[in-house]
Amino acid sequence: MTKDFSKDMMVLYDFDKAPMLVAIQPTYNERNIFYGPFEDEFLEEFVKQNFLPLSVPINHDTLKLLKDDKRKIVLTLVEDEADEKSEKLIKLLKAAASANHDLVFSYVGIKQWGGFADTFGVNKKSKLPKMIVWDGDKEYLTVSI
Repeated sequence: MTKDFSKDMMVLYDFDKAPMLVAIQPTYNERNIFYGPFEDEFLEEFVKQNFLPLSVPINHDTLKLLKDDKRKIVLTLVEDEADEKSEKLIKLLKAAASANHDLVFSYVGIKQWGGFADTFGVNKKSKLPKMIVWDGDKEYLTVSI
């Protein structure tokens, strides 16, 4: 938070009043603004919900972070997370995540991490994409798409 800011900063981060707090995810080109109330419980919730990107790519590092997050994970399994069809789906996941902060939206490509997908009984022969609601541990439920 800052008391002094320029009009250029307001334009750059697209905010219109202060005080405010900006959470920036530069790797994912994401930004969220919090205007308050600036009380412990609200600030803590904002930081917790913006610690991860809107749609989390599953890898060794993000799995470690998800273990500490108590929210359910909406995991979408795709063939290749880098192909155009999957990228469009990931944009939809981001839109869903921005409207629902009570869940963590994530994705993984079987091409990128097939061993992890096997955990859920998903492999190259599976009909993809497949969506799973997962507790981050052993419990999961497959959702029809």
